[in-house]
Amino acid sequence: MAATAAESIGAVKVVHALSLEGTFAQAFTKQSRKNLATGAAATRLEAALERTVDLLIAVATALVLWSGAHFVLRGAMTLGDLVVFLAYLRTAFRPAKDFAKYTGRLAKASAAGERVVDLLDRTPDVRDLPGAVPAPPLRGHVRFEGVGFAYDPGHAALEAIDCAVEPGQHVALVGPSGSGKSTFASLILRLYDPTAGRVLIDGRDLREYTLASPRRMRRSRRPPGLPTLTGSSWRSRRATTPSLASAA
Repeated sequence: MAATAAESIGAVKVVHALSLEGTFAQAFTKQSRKNLATGAAATRLEAALERTVDLLIAVATALVLWSGAHFVLRGAMTLGDLVVFLAYLRTAFRPAKDFAKYTGRLAKASAAGERVVDLLDRTPDVRDLPGAVPAPPLRGHVRFEGVGFAYDPGHAALEAIDCAVEPGQHVALVGPSGSGKSTFASLILRLYDPTAGRVLIDGRDLREYTLASPRRMRRSRRPPGLPTLTGSSWRSRRATTPSLASAA
């Protein structure tokens, strides 16, 4: 539900432009009702477990009290012994009551922990390859050799791209939305690795350098629609330029 709300708020201009308010409202309402039903069912289960444990403890205490009363009447034990035993019994049952009380929280924490561990165990598709080295000062000669890329198998975003950009040369990428302009620029920064061909900078495959190298070039690229860092433009530049950060 939070993801649905964040998506609709973050893309509010697109939602208004395409008149998708009703669609997102229906999706949010559906998710909200689903969460409500799931939460109510979980609460009922937690309450049933807690009441069941309380009932079992009460029955066990009554049985011990009934048996102890018989021992006291026969003189096999004193009344003080019975009171102390009941106190010990209450203390012994306390962990069971706490477990029944917090079982819902433990289940949620366990599920969240599994998701976090699964995320941490995943290997990124784009990562430093063995033997990758920091890039030296780059001149900026960029070359695409037979580059192809697909977000999903069988649906190519770029295919057989061959081009070269000289240092200082200005290049404009023109095309309709979805034609691959942002993808083209993302490959230069190694936000993705090409599924075919290779991208070269100053004659070397971009994958031979560490990930941070192309992303620290003096020229930068901001994907459309992404917000800048909170604060001034100087703070954003200082966060991406070590020399400016050390000077400050």
